[in-house]
Amino acid sequence: MAHTIVAHIRRDHLADAILILEMVHATASSIPTLSGLSVITLTVLNIVKMMAHIKSDKERCLRFAHRAASLVKHVQETIDVDAEATDERLEANLAAMQEALDGMHVDIEQFLGRSTWFRLLHHAGVSKMIDRHIETLDSAWRKFDTACLIALQQKVERQARQLHEQATYDVHQVRLFRESDIKRRKVRTRIVRRAHQMVGDWEGEWEGRDVLVRASLEEQTWESDLPTFHRSLPKIMHPSIGQLLGYSHPSIPEKFYVLETGPVSVVDYLRDQDTATRVKMWLKLLVEFEDTLEYVNRLRRTTRNPWVHRAHCSQACLPANMLKTDGTLLFTMEDLWGASPQCMYFSCRKAYSGICPSIVCGKETRRGPLPLGGHLHFGRVDEWRAGIVTNSPRVVLASPRREVHQPAPITLCSSDLTGWGPCNHIFVSASLGDYGYIDFRQPARFIRIGNVFERTGIKGDTGGPQMQMRWKASYRPSDWPLEPKRYRFGKHLSERLEITQLGGWDYLHFFWDEVMNDAKCHRVALHDLVFVDAVYYHAHATAICPSPARRSTQSPYFFQIPLNNDGTVPSPWGYWSLDPQAIPGPRPIIDVPGVRLECDIRFQLSRLTSLDIEMLTHIREMKKQGARCSIYGHPVLLHLPSAVWVHVVIWCIVFSAHLAIIYLLSPSPVKGCPRHACHSECSSECGLQL
Repeated sequence: MAHTIVAHIRRDHLADAILILEMVHATASSIPTLSGLSVITLTVLNIVKMMAHIKSDKERCLRFAHRAASLVKHVQETIDVDAEATDERLEANLAAMQEALDGMHVDIEQFLGRSTWFRLLHHAGVSKMIDRHIETLDSAWRKFDTACLIALQQKVERQARQLHEQATYDVHQVRLFRESDIKRRKVRTRIVRRAHQMVGDWEGEWEGRDVLVRASLEEQTWESDLPTFHRSLPKIMHPSIGQLLGYSHPSIPEKFYVLETGPVSVVDYLRDQDTATRVKMWLKLLVEFEDTLEYVNRLRRTTRNPWVHRAHCSQACLPANMLKTDGTLLFTMEDLWGASPQCMYFSCRKAYSGICPSIVCGKETRRGPLPLGGHLHFGRVDEWRAGIVTNSPRVVLASPRREVHQPAPITLCSSDLTGWGPCNHIFVSASLGDYGYIDFRQPARFIRIGNVFERTGIKGDTGGPQMQMRWKASYRPSDWPLEPKRYRFGKHLSERLEITQLGGWDYLHFFWDEVMNDAKCHRVALHDLVFVDAVYYHAHATAICPSPARRSTQSPYFFQIPLNNDGTVPSPWGYWSLDPQAIPGPRPIIDVPGVRLECDIRFQLSRLTSLDIEMLTHIREMKKQGARCSIYGHPVLLHLPSAVWVHVVIWCIVFSAHLAIIYLLSPSPVKGCPRHACHSECSSECGLQL
């Protein structure tokens, strides 16, 4: 009786497994995306039904049936959670599971096809076969779970990638921009090189705010790692420092970052103003920039966070100096890295409108006021010049009529360096500090008007002309030798000897009014005046790498010739020789195989820009007004209200009329005492008879 009950229960367990498989098969058949699961369920159902015909080992058969039903149910429940999560890997796993089940089906079907005596004799073999199939089911289960985990991981990564592509902020809550987020206004045609990086800027609007988009045009640049760049930029809250709003989304190929900016640039604003307003606004901006830079440098010295050092390039000097709606300056923190007080001065002078005269060995392409372009050299002279630029605006703005007579504001009109070149045939008779103009009638020549150092009396020991020598990559002060000086060059090396005559510091105190008078006397436009700012004496030995058979076995020598009797530099200023001893007579022209020898003189020229001319003219008029006003009284009177001045003028008119009436009504004075000689000493002898 007990055996019958157990057998009934076992049959019920097997029936339960068959029922579960039939339900799963019906469900899978109704869903087109689960066609693979439907085939697997049908195969397992047939296997379990065949297991019911095995009489020898019911326990193992029942365990196999339940293991197979549980696997199919597990697969169905897993796929039902997210049917769209199935991928190629999961489909391949189901196909492998189907292949394993087909092998079980064939194996069991072959065993049931044997005779009863064969199955009875191979009872132990049946148990091993069922155990082997159970292990196959367990292995298929584990493989399916692994495939599901991989599919789940890929889905999570795919969703994270989609969320990342749709994100508007990064992990540090920094705004991520796409090109469609910003409305383009103006693309700046100027592309500047800053710290060996090509950068292009264009202006735009984002959510009603004026922004500047700065794009990196090189693949490998500092700005290419935009998150690191944003974190390294100092966060300084200052009214004149625009903030970095964000950078480009990582999913787009173009790399850029967005900066806060103003509606109008300083150059555009100054270009549209009259001269007086332009000069006043220009001086105000210089003072404001100095205050901002001082604040940044002071904060930089006190902060604990080290700033990333970047080399400052003059061609990228404050490329985004804008004005806000209230008329104050707005800079970007990036542009202030490595900036100096003269940056504001040079940046606007470079961009200021004007006609550029180009002088290339006597050939003039265009004439007119020099714009704010040209080669800028940030050196010792320019650092001192920056002090004049930053100190003078405060003097002019604070009390222009009382202080404008001082020479310091005039030095604001320092000249712009337009470059240098070997134009020896034009400046044959020129020397350091000469100023004049170029007569372009062929042959072109330099017409000397005067010399800055002769007019000012500045000597070399008081900040006047100085001389430096560069030899074998070392700079040192130098004097022109009294005897021929020898320099030995290498046989096959490129070496250079450079002797430079610099103007010194104090030559900028040259009285500009006298320059204007000289230009007027010679009928030369002020922008046509040319200054010899520096003189370069070059001696080059360049290796041209010939074949070894043609290389010279001797080293060339260069001899620097002493000055002439009148103190001028001879032309040529030296000669090449293969003889280590100086040659007093005619010097031969030598040719060294494999080496190109050169000896020339180059002049660095300076000219006034159109902005300089406007400032110089306006300040000169201010000086004249200050001189005229100083005749009529103390400078305090200049600040009296207009109503007081009206009363003073009326009182003077009434008083003058009263004196005139008294003079006309008075009789002739005593003889011998003329009216114009009547004074207090003779009042006792002659008086007025009324």
